[in-house]
Amino acid sequence: MIEIVLDTNSLFTNWYLDGPSMKVIEKLIYAGECKLIIPEIVQQEIENLYNEKVCEHIGDIKKFNGLFKSQQHKIKIPTIQQVCNEYKKLLEKRLRSLKAEKIQYADIPQTSIVARALSRRKPFHGSDRGFRDALLWESIIKHRTPSTTTFFITGNHKDFCDESNHESLHPDLINDLRTHGYEDNCLLIYPDIKKLVDAKLIKIFKKIKARERAIRAIKAGKYKKFSINDWFIENKDDIQTELNNHSIVTDVLSSHHEFEDPSLTYIEDPTEIVVDEAEAIDENTVYISTKVITDLTFDIFIFKQDFYVIEGEYNLDVQDYDWNDDYVWAYFHVNVPINISLTYDMKNNIVDEFEVSGFDEISGFCRFCGAAILNDSSESCYKCGKDFF
Repeated sequence: MIEIVLDTNSLFTNWYLDGPSMKVIEKLIYAGECKLIIPEIVQQEIENLYNEKVCEHIGDIKKFNGLFKSQQHKIKIPTIQQVCNEYKKLLEKRLRSLKAEKIQYADIPQTSIVARALSRRKPFHGSDRGFRDALLWESIIKHRTPSTTTFFITGNHKDFCDESNHESLHPDLINDLRTHGYEDNCLLIYPDIKKLVDAKLIKIFKKIKARERAIRAIKAGKYKKFSINDWFIENKDDIQTELNNHSIVTDVLSSHHEFEDPSLTYIEDPTEIVVDEAEAIDENTVYISTKVITDLTFDIFIFKQDFYVIEGEYNLDVQDYDWNDDYVWAYFHVNVPINISLTYDMKNNIVDEFEVSGFDEISGFCRFCGAAILNDSSESCYKCGKDFF
């Protein structure tokens, strides 16, 4: 994720934040790749500057109208308030469409501004010139999101840039970053939006397209050397441990009160895999939510009197009819969808983490093949096709 912070001078020729360069930024915002930041002081200043421009041009229109004697040739002039109110509404609407985040300056301590002015630190130039720029800079530093790259768009290289290199922050401002515990390159400066788009942002689309292709491949079953099926087979022991360490195994058999002390003893290879979600959460990581449909074998004990009642109703494999005087030891075979979420590192081709969240709500099991019944209104088994009634 990157942040783009606009200074007032970046909007002088683009009052409504439109045009090709902003279209690129808008696409990246909706792709979840970047966030637009509008400091409160910038919005206030651009509205004031728009007001000044309106006054200037209305004055020109009045001069033009003064050339005509007849009223019918004169241009009808709206009030300054009407024009400025309309602009504020349109600007606010555009900022909402860009999901722009506004950052305040009211919480910036005046003592820090005064200290900066007295020490002649940028963006101050002289002892008292630069108050507005200092507020802007302090609000950016205070409100920037950690672990992001911030691009600050400003044409004011005199107060924000290194004197010998207008593409770099002034050393005073780099020291501010370090004081706040940030890396020197966490905040980069560009003179206008187009230069940022051409130098950095347009390249992100190539990465997005590559990720989109990767996600489609993951959903289809295989991406390069990675497949959920192969990963599941290689990690069956860990998945089995994860299921047994939680109440998931007990929950799946909760409708069968005759089955005591159940434990999962074996997981077969998948019979089907359904990817519910696969979305990039950063440049290299994909979050995957999937159902892995497979056969499970549970180790269970059944009270003998109960066993004689249910014998033949379930897909049981009896190991010992006389485990002891009271219990039968058996295996119970079922076919269920296991809900698994994982994060996959595309760069290193590894699964970082996985989580087994259990099973969908199960109404029972087919007495013929052991497949889970996921809907209590089902009249036949989805797996073997036999009727329940």
